[in-house]
Amino acid sequence: MTLPMTRQREFKQALVMEAKSLENRKPGTYPKGSLRAIAQALLFRASDGDIAAIREVADRIDGKVPQAIGGSDELTPQRITVFWRDTPDPNSDLVDTANHDAEQTSRPQ
Repeated sequence: MTLPMTRQREFKQALVMEAKSLENRKPGTYPKGSLRAIAQALLFRASDGDIAAIREVADRIDGKVPQAIGGSDELTPQRITVFWRDTPDPNSDLVDTANHDAEQTSRPQ
C-alpha cells in the first residue's frame, strides 16, 4: 500500500520524532493506530534486529536507493525484438497440430 506524498512526509516526521525521543530513553504512549505509535512499533522491531524493519526505517528516513534501469557501464541497455506471424508455423512445438488442422479444414476458402 502506498500512502499519498503528504501522508508519507507525516510518517517520516513521526518516525524521526520518535527516534529522537527513544534516543533520550523516553518511550511515549500514543493512541493505538496513531502515526507516532506505528513509528514507535517499527523502531522497536528494527532495534530487535528485524531486517525488513531496519530497511523500512532507512528507506523512510534516507529515501530509497535509486535502482539502475540500464545504460550504465555495469548494466547495458537491453534490446528486445518481437516478431509474429499472421498464421502459426505448423512445424512449431507451440502449435497444437490437431486443432490447427481442424481449423484449416473448417475455414471457407
